[in-house]
Amino acid sequence: MDSCILMPSLLVFAVLSVSIISFIAKFLINLCNNSNQEYIGIHNEQLYTTEKYKALIKIIKEHVNEYYNSPIDRYTIALQCEMHPDYISKVFKSEEGITINKYIQIVRLEKAYHLLLYSDKKIIEVAFDVGYDNLSTFYRHFVKHFKKSPQQIRKEQPDG
Repeated sequence: MDSCILMPSLLVFAVLSVSIISFIAKFLINLCNNSNQEYIGIHNEQLYTTEKYKALIKIIKEHVNEYYNSPIDRYTIALQCEMHPDYISKVFKSEEGITINKYIQIVRLEKAYHLLLYSDKKIIEVAFDVGYDNLSTFYRHFVKHFKKSPQQIRKEQPDG
């Protein structure tokens, strides 16, 4: 008699075990699928964000290259982009590794270098033409960036 009672309980236990195992398997499969979908969603969002950042960086660089000889800074660029100055500064720094103001400075100095080599303009004219309003600041930045003075660059002029 005990064996008759024991058999149905083993059978019930076996059926329950299979049901539990099946439930756990389905749960794990769903968990994996959902995690994969979340990963894909996060990955797609990161791609979108990266593309959005690249577009913003491009706009900033184009603006600087067009208006480098005007009084520009992150605030004027932010107005142009219709975004907060802190936001564009953070994005630019994280993507480019330098600040917007440093980028403006580099563009101005590269333009000045070119003018010193290929024009007969006085150094003060070059400084003002590339957006500097203070000659001593221009000199300091120029020497720090190129490790040479504007006069030394002028001496390297192809025809001079």
